[in-house]
Amino acid sequence: MPRIVVGGGGTLSHEDVTALAKAGVGELYVGYVPPSWHNKFGFATSPNRRYWQGASFTDPGTLKAALDLAHCHGCKVSLALNEHSYSEKTQRLALAIVGETLEIGIDAVIVADPDLLLAIRDRFPDVVIHVSGEMGLYNREAVRQLAIWGANRVILPRHLSLGEIKSLCNTARECSLDVEAFIMSERCCFEGAYCFPSHGYLTRHLCNDLGRAAMAPGCSNLADPQSSLALEEHLAAYNQWRSHTTSSPKWLGGECGLCACRDLKRAGVGFFKIVGRGVAAGTLLKRIRVLRVAVRHDGPDFHQVCRDLIESPSTCDLGYKCYYRE
Repeated sequence: MPRIVVGGGGTLSHEDVTALAKAGVGELYVGYVPPSWHNKFGFATSPNRRYWQGASFTDPGTLKAALDLAHCHGCKVSLALNEHSYSEKTQRLALAIVGETLEIGIDAVIVADPDLLLAIRDRFPDVVIHVSGEMGLYNREAVRQLAIWGANRVILPRHLSLGEIKSLCNTARECSLDVEAFIMSERCCFEGAYCFPSHGYLTRHLCNDLGRAAMAPGCSNLADPQSSLALEEHLAAYNQWRSHTTSSPKWLGGECGLCACRDLKRAGVGFFKIVGRGVAAGTLLKRIRVLRVAVRHDGPDFHQVCRDLIESPSTCDLGYKCYYRE
């Protein structure tokens, strides 16, 4: 049975960790931004692609307490160090973070930058390495290369098709690599290895303000009224896709891949990821519960069961929030 992997922010309480473990989480992944980092760079420059303070642990004692509690409940904890790239200074700090968290009991490190991956493997040869979906894992040769580099698990990018996932799972099996796939929350049109916006710390939050960014003064497409109208219609469709909400208070919104979990399981995916760093524990618990039902069900009414679980037919019919649309 696939294990459920859930992201946890730095505001997780002891009660939250216990509740998540009891709900069926097999693994938590967290960010850690220690004083050695945030005193120099703040939080807008991040080691883990979360750019606000509450999304990561910032104190080693608090992190160790969460780790120890998770381990008491049989739940492993991995550390996200999944930026696309690091400067010389930040890579040295990232390596120091790995060493510090290994000492207090972290179980694995999630990495996106190949250079950092190799540096971690050289410095800490026994560490368990999960390759982030941010690395851009799109073909079988990439899987084979990661096995050569000493990876233990590959996390697939969010936007692969089920056919592509099946092919990569076959290769991962040949290379004795575990496979993890996203199943819920935070799907974006700027995904993984294609995500480079600064998230609004300079002038514009491109993800949430694409209209103003595209229609900036001096843009050549404003000269042609027809082109301008087509662009406005395209941006309106994008914003509808981005902001579509469900009608179900039980579901609480969020992107969903429930109806694909049976095919993913058959393909060889052993870990299902629910994005959750910075998400309230109560919301995570509801998503964990519906995922557990979907993962365990294998009857002829499987897809109807998944639709019933989220209680929002419009979400399934429109497809705006669907991870795996085929």
